[in-house]
Amino acid sequence: VGRKWRITSFNRAAENITGIPRHEAIGKHCWEVFRSNRCESDCALRRTMKQGKFFVDTSTYIVNRRQRRVPLVVVTSLLKNEYDTVVGGVETFRDMNQVEQLCKELLARAPHYLSPRRNKPFVAINCGAVSQLQAALPQAHGIRVLPDVAGRAEAALSAFLEGPLVTAISGNDHHMSGKKP
Repeated sequence: VGRKWRITSFNRAAENITGIPRHEAIGKHCWEVFRSNRCESDCALRRTMKQGKFFVDTSTYIVNRRQRRVPLVVVTSLLKNEYDTVVGGVETFRDMNQVEQLCKELLARAPHYLSPRRNKPFVAINCGAVSQLQAALPQAHGIRVLPDVAGRAEAALSAFLEGPLVTAISGNDHHMSGKKP
């Protein structure tokens, strides 16, 4: 943004996260585009411009074009010209929904790669898709399910398996077992 808080540059990642095309964002005040919970009271970029130092990993959220809250982590820095004069500020941000999804995927795979089954295929199953469950059952002996999906997995698998379906093996994951009818 420039000194008057108008957006001067807007990349593709910003378009994807906000849902606002570059040509609509350029020239608008930053608060009109980002609609963050911190715009009015605790803007990280305003602090950077005022204090002359960057801020890293400031948590906030914006409201995107579809009126959904998007959690972000923001990094801010001063924008200076060739004479070392501040002409604006730069804010980069990461969509924490994407980061959280990647963490969930890595956490789902970690027990497999640390288990005696690590040399066998990792089979990802969408617990809401019965056809995927039917196709994956022959390979699913001894699978682990993250707690947030264990209930859905148990309900879906109960149509195909008999006996106890889910047993907790620690506070962090569940073990699915059972036999095909």
